[in-house]
Amino acid sequence: MSYPRALIHGGVGATNTGDLLLSAISLHDVQSRFGNSIGLLTPRPGISTLNFPAFTSIPYTPTKIPSPKQGIVSRACKRVTRMLQIADPCDLGLGWTANATDYWVKALQQSRLLYVTGGGTFMDLFGVLDYYLLPIVVAKEAGIPVEFAPNGFGPFQTANGLAKLQHYLSGLELVVRDRESLHLCKQMGLSASFRRDDGFRISEVYPSLLATANQCVAARSSDSRLKIGVDICDQFGSGDANRDFEWWIKLLRNVSNHSVVMGGFCFHSDPGADFSRTRQAFQEAGIDPNQVKPPKVIYSDSVTDLMEFDVILSSRFHAIVVANVIGRRTFAFSSGAYYAVKMGAAIEGFTNSAVMGPQDDPVVVAKRIISRDEPPED
Repeated sequence: MSYPRALIHGGVGATNTGDLLLSAISLHDVQSRFGNSIGLLTPRPGISTLNFPAFTSIPYTPTKIPSPKQGIVSRACKRVTRMLQIADPCDLGLGWTANATDYWVKALQQSRLLYVTGGGTFMDLFGVLDYYLLPIVVAKEAGIPVEFAPNGFGPFQTANGLAKLQHYLSGLELVVRDRESLHLCKQMGLSASFRRDDGFRISEVYPSLLATANQCVAARSSDSRLKIGVDICDQFGSGDANRDFEWWIKLLRNVSNHSVVMGGFCFHSDPGADFSRTRQAFQEAGIDPNQVKPPKVIYSDSVTDLMEFDVILSSRFHAIVVANVIGRRTFAFSSGAYYAVKMGAAIEGFTNSAVMGPQDDPVVVAKRIISRDEPPED
């Protein structure tokens, strides 16, 4: 049986447009060394195959380890370690395991490289840290080289999450996408270098990006009204999703009171995510929810939807990144420490880009959005 010479692991086959974009960049980089002999570790082979039909989609099927019943002493130890914010040395095991007979394990053990695509999965907010660490552990045990695209590391809610990262990623050369991640890695004694998020390199896998973006604007030159694109989702770590959503509604009401064209787009293919949330916000703000474009499974289709707008308001990191690359004015919504870091990295170096959030007056933000003459202020 033949196996791909290189494997890519991360957000491949995800429903998040940004993760698929990063996978495309990773394929572009690895293909220069291994041609089309690349396997994509993915929990959703169907989505992966639709986006990257020239490559082998390999179902990533680790086994969840049941949580053991804890005795009184064990529970007491866990409470103490949590209160003191120290790692429990007996709890560094992963919550997932690899079956030696699974194809993904065999393919990984026979490969010449495991390439970890970019994203923000190396933290413990989502509960998926162990899930993403497992292929790295399997590769290290098999002596397979592991390389990284720029990733976000942190934040961590528990000392054990940090301890796992330090334990399993030691000896590897990490690449980080923001300064906070670099600082965190250095603190833990992990070797890391800084490089901007791969999303900023979208034109390498979408050569006609800028030309297409300009054509979208030229195609509606007869309508001089500002066209504003909105993409709303709940942000992990915000602490108060209801407060954030109410803020969005107030903002949209104020923006739509002016002579502008409002529309929505999605950077996530799950209808229950961006599509549902943005339609609901439009409805409650008195805007026709049918102006929200349905989600797309192919990541480049989502990018095309975004191009139609002059100004982008979004909760999605990579929507802001792509919009900045094509020269749109952007307002990045940020709520909580995790997204504060992400959105800060998304707008860095772009003078027509700003972060907005629930701490801001929506009336003031709306005036900045509809202004054509002045760039947003930080």
